[in-house]
Amino acid sequence: MTNLQFNKKDPILLVGDCHGGVTLVKLSPNLTIGGKVAPNFEGTVEEYEEDKMEKLLNVVGKFENG
Repeated sequence: MTNLQFNKKDPILLVGDCHGGVTLVKLSPNLTIGGKVAPNFEGTVEEYEEDKMEKLLNVVGKFENG
């Protein structure tokens, strides 16, 4: 996995790999429900979700590079 693109309107995720392949994934409605913000986080729900995704992608990137 090298590229991710989220659709803001529909629950769709595009995943591109390093070989030029693109996979379209339709997310479950349960995954599109907004979560709760941690009590110690200062910001909006969107910022909190983006922060969590960045942390996840950093962890995944370590496994791909190593």
